This record gives sequence, structure tokens and C-alpha cells, in this order.
Amino acid sequence: MSITGPSEAREDDSVTLRCSAEDANLAPELRWTVNGASVDRGVHASIRPEGAKGRGWHATSDLRLEIKPSDSQLAVTCLAVNKDHDGQTMTMQADTTVIVLSKHGLQLTY
Repeated sequence: MSITGPSEAREDDSVTLRCSAEDANLAPELRWTVNGASVDRGVHASIRPEGAKGRGWHATSDLRLEIKPSDSQLAVTCLAVNKDHDGQTMTMQADTTVIVLSKHGLQLTY
């Protein structure tokens, strides 16, 4: 499971992050959080019956973020959730951070 996309963005930019979960035994539901809050706006997901290696399910979800001037960094998590054959909930997660750069070229950290 992984998240790909830029690790830096400028104020007022739009960035897209992609979460991928491959070779799952059952099709997972992919969920996003940004700075600890659930996000469902700007999300597009797809699930295919076979992963890249021909085993299990392959799920991807794209998250489009609009970077605000008030953002300094965004802690992003993608969570894959499914149930095993016994009905037990199973989860995996991937995390990344997007550092927000000033559009004026200055980066202030306190």
C-alpha cells in the first residue's frame, strides 16, 4: 500500500495524491484523512479484480487537494478497510506529508 504524489506544494495550487492497494484478498474500501479529518470531497476511486501481478484486487483512489494560504503542511493518510472471510475488519494505512511553500518564495517555520 502506498501514496504517491508531490511532497511540496505552493499556496493556491491544486495537487493530486494517489493511494494504491494491490493484491488484496477482498476488495478494500479506501478512505482519506487530512490533518486527522475525514475527507470525501475531491476523491475518485476505482477497483479492479486483479492486481498488477494478477493476484487479488487492485484499488486506487485519487485525492485532489486545494492548497490554502493558511496551510503550512498537510498530514495525509489513506486507510484501506475490508473484512476477512470470517467477517473481521482489517485495516492497513499509508501516510505522507505535503509541505506548503509560500507563493512568494519564503518558508517560515516556528
